[in-house]
Amino acid sequence: MQQQPANSIVWKNGPKQEKLDTYEYLSNFLGILYGVLDPEIFILSGSVALKIPGFIEKVEKRTKEKVYDALKENIKIVPAALGEDCGLVGAACLILQDPS
Repeated sequence: MQQQPANSIVWKNGPKQEKLDTYEYLSNFLGILYGVLDPEIFILSGSVALKIPGFIEKVEKRTKEKVYDALKENIKIVPAALGEDCGLVGAACLILQDPS
């Protein structure tokens, strides 16, 4: 029998429910950011976003369901061009910048 993590609300429904909740929470957050900031694009990276087939498309679809109709056509969520290494590349760029 698997032990339930102390901070898990949905563990009783299993990993599938947690995956659905991840889509829901992320799309809610991005919908709020679109409503407040109106960015041209959101770029997602990391192993979860890049390794789960259709993850970004599902998040984009759900985000479009959560914003005002006027914003729906502006929603654009894409994977990072540098893949999972984008954080490392960004950190290296910061280190190599000239401080003056």
